[in-house]
Amino acid sequence: MNAIGSFTSFMQIDAATVQRSSKIVTEHLEGLWEAAGDILIPLGKGEVSKEVVTGTVGEALAGKIPARENDEEITLNESVGSGVLDIALAIHVHEKLGK
Repeated sequence: MNAIGSFTSFMQIDAATVQRSSKIVTEHLEGLWEAAGDILIPLGKGEVSKEVVTGTVGEALAGKIPARENDEEITLNESVGSGVLDIALAIHVHEKLGK
């Protein structure tokens, strides 16, 4: 599941989705702890712990943390928006298109 758009501390998806997630990753941990209401709100209510966040998407892609391990596992990508990643993606697309 991709959680995109809840980029402030007061916006959130339902807490049950966060609680049911086996792994939660983000592109930017510091940004998550500053602005991701999806995590911060249930954390503040004691519905989840900080350990619910597994790590970053980059760590999963590099094999430093386990990614989804089976079809039963629910993984949540808590996207908080990272300008650096947006720029890297734009450069990649630009190079691929040869422009």
